[in-house]
Amino acid sequence: MEIKLVALSDLVAFGIPRPQKWAKDPKIKTLVKSIARDGLLNPLVIKSHKNKYLVVDGTKRLKALILLARSSRFHKPSQKVSCITEEETIENSNMLERPALISAPELVHFILGALKEGHSPVAIAQRFRCDLDIVDSAYAIQNLHAKVLQSFYNGTIGLEQAIAFASLPNPNAQWALLQQLGPFVSDKNVIRALQSGESVIETPDETMIFLPSRETAKVKQVYKRSRQLANAVDQHDFRVAA
Repeated sequence: MEIKLVALSDLVAFGIPRPQKWAKDPKIKTLVKSIARDGLLNPLVIKSHKNKYLVVDGTKRLKALILLARSSRFHKPSQKVSCITEEETIENSNMLERPALISAPELVHFILGALKEGHSPVAIAQRFRCDLDIVDSAYAIQNLHAKVLQSFYNGTIGLEQAIAFASLPNPNAQWALLQQLGPFVSDKNVIRALQSGESVIETPDETMIFLPSRETAKVKQVYKRSRQLANAVDQHDFRVAA
């Protein structure tokens, strides 16, 4: 995904009245606080329009950014906004499963911090514009071997691989597997086999790797109760239209 930095003054949207008419809107005020606290999580979607850029998705966020630009919290050198084109949204149709503008390690760090503060999985999913499964995965990643976790945080393995390794309850087995896989750690078939719980993995060079028997890693009872509560509500889409 190619992020384009566009000056705030070059972003326009149809039907936006003067700020005085929406500055007191509770939804916009909530977005202002959210962006000031967590930053812009997803880029605005734009298209060229009369030497400027028309915002086709993200009008509410644009309003919030305009208000922030008038405050002391939004520095002038930072008045450029991350955007993508309509074409990019088609090519990356699944990008909103998690925030596009923060890395997977950052997201996991933020989610774990919010969990420790006692926030519910649903509230965290809403706050960070991500699926509940991502919140589950962030919790499970805590079970990784220290060296595997370090590989995730330094970018050697991605979120998908980290989740797959976390399915092995034995941390030493996780580390041994990472060493055995070597360059094949990102192979989709290998990761798919690991995620599905297979006991034997075949690498692209036809090496057979035998995994120890395993069960789904247990989570703390408090989190399980919170997750069960979340299942009682509509989980299809927690993203707030913006």
